[in-house]
Amino acid sequence: MKYYDLTSQRGCMVAVLDMRHSCLYLVRAEDSLWTGIQLLERKVRLLRAGGHPMLLRRAAVLETRANELRADLKMLHGHMRSVGQKLVQCAPEIDAYIPQALQMDLLNVNPVDRSNVPADAGIVKIVFVWGLENSAEHRDDDWKNSPMFRAVQLAFMHEMIHNEELKARTDEMLFGHGGMFEFVPRYQPQVDGTMKRMAPPLRIADPNVDGRLQQEESPHGRA
Repeated sequence: MKYYDLTSQRGCMVAVLDMRHSCLYLVRAEDSLWTGIQLLERKVRLLRAGGHPMLLRRAAVLETRANELRADLKMLHGHMRSVGQKLVQCAPEIDAYIPQALQMDLLNVNPVDRSNVPADAGIVKIVFVWGLENSAEHRDDDWKNSPMFRAVQLAFMHEMIHNEELKARTDEMLFGHGGMFEFVPRYQPQVDGTMKRMAPPLRIADPNVDGRLQQEESPHGRA
């Protein structure tokens, strides 16, 4: 990963532009690989449906190629994740040296989309929470899909999987006492691949939490 001079506004601007450039080219390569994988796997299914030995051998060759492309895709995901991690690491300096308006200029945020962004939102929130990089281009997307959003998403997903402390805190926040999913049924994978429903959590009623949840769920209790 490149070293950035984060001791000046110019250095931070170079870092943002370099990471944007890297994400753009990585996303283009990823999308191209994914299209190729889908095409190959579709051909494999069609060839195998025929059942002829020659077609089956051809299907095996194409499947091997698809697996090779999947390995390349995994490698690109690793590069993208590294960029996302670098952005998160550099965010405190970037936020300190680059005013929010200039950050949005560097991220190509359309003026129309800037008014709803809180004044204290830094670059990670602009990219990931609000998903505003190239906002005009992605305004009609069904989901956030800008290059830097995808990089930060991969970084956060990696943390969620591999950072045990973060995973425990998130699990407690969502499924623990008073969490929004506290009483949602949970399932545990079994050795044979099936999913077993876990017993519901039991606890003593807490009026401070349960009363608040009932008020939020009631149409008359919402502000």
